[in-house]
Amino acid sequence: MRTILHIGMSKTGTTALQETFARSRKVLAGRGVLYPRNPPGGPQRNHQVIACGLAPFERLPREFHSRYRDAEAARAAFGDFAGMLGARLDEARPEVLLLSGESMFRVLNATAARRLVGLIGDPKDDSGGEVRVAAYVRRPSEHFLSHIQQAMRYSHRPRPARGREILPVLDSYARLFGAGAIDARPFEREIMADGDVVSDFCARHLADRGVTRAELAAPAFVNESLSAEASDISRRYRAAFHPGKDRFSPDSKALLAELADIDIRLGPKRPRLRLGLGEALDYATTEPLALRDRYGIEFAGLDYGRLERGELVRPPAGRLDLDAILVIDRERRCAVFDALRGSTWADMAERRIWIERELGSLASLEAAGA
Repeated sequence: MRTILHIGMSKTGTTALQETFARSRKVLAGRGVLYPRNPPGGPQRNHQVIACGLAPFERLPREFHSRYRDAEAARAAFGDFAGMLGARLDEARPEVLLLSGESMFRVLNATAARRLVGLIGDPKDDSGGEVRVAAYVRRPSEHFLSHIQQAMRYSHRPRPARGREILPVLDSYARLFGAGAIDARPFEREIMADGDVVSDFCARHLADRGVTRAELAAPAFVNESLSAEASDISRRYRAAFHPGKDRFSPDSKALLAELADIDIRLGPKRPRLRLGLGEALDYATTEPLALRDRYGIEFAGLDYGRLERGELVRPPAGRLDLDAILVIDRERRCAVFDALRGSTWADMAERRIWIERELGSLASLEAAGA
């Protein structure tokens, strides 16, 4: 049996892949590929629960803390998944086991490595077969931009401007399964099969089982990016109504849905980082050189000669205001606010009052030349 561990990273089409696989379990099973379900009561789209066995509870992403009441519950969830997976493997006897969860994109210490091997078997002995670690990765500036857009959906506090380290994660998997087990490539549509992450994954990892994109179900939904202006409005709302709370709330979800519709009506506008910030993120370290030399990962448009000469840039320290991170069109932001004011979401009095207060504040800043 071959095991494919799709570990992310986040913001690289993981939702599209997982939605497609979850909705195509029967088709995959017909090709000898098992995309297992989780125990009843848990999410069925992906296998994020595996992270419960790979990291201490306090190091798990925020959604785990709302899903599991404490560390003991998280460990129990991992144990339940392991038991159910073992039984399903004995029953199905698949040619390929496919597991997907972006929270597996983390450095594996000795304990995590032991638990992961205990879950899928050790390829170095008779307890396991071939293991393939599949990852799509983004250059630091692009990943940070996507992360900020996502973070403003559930928080009002942008994280410090830092790129996500990739090399230590891949190295830890390489130490466990061998460097040849790592298949990591840039999340760049220009180099993907058919310009699509699902088509690309099938071509790289499931072609020998005859799996093609055409026969798989389309995802029920994908994560659409908001404009910088809509992201700023979401941030302002959370600062006013949910200060200090970094988690989704029903009213915020309703706002995000309305903002997404407004973005479509006004015409989509791709967010951009402020001039100089993207450069500071992309050239902060020489990690891209090691990724190229060790794993063959080359990001389009990156000046590798500059990295080789050691011409690095130090990113700004501390947290930045969103205005200092994203290019925000003031006129478009007012247009989004105006559209929001006329929506059913704004029928509640406190929301209308908040919109008027924000528009007044922005007008005062504009008049003051800020």
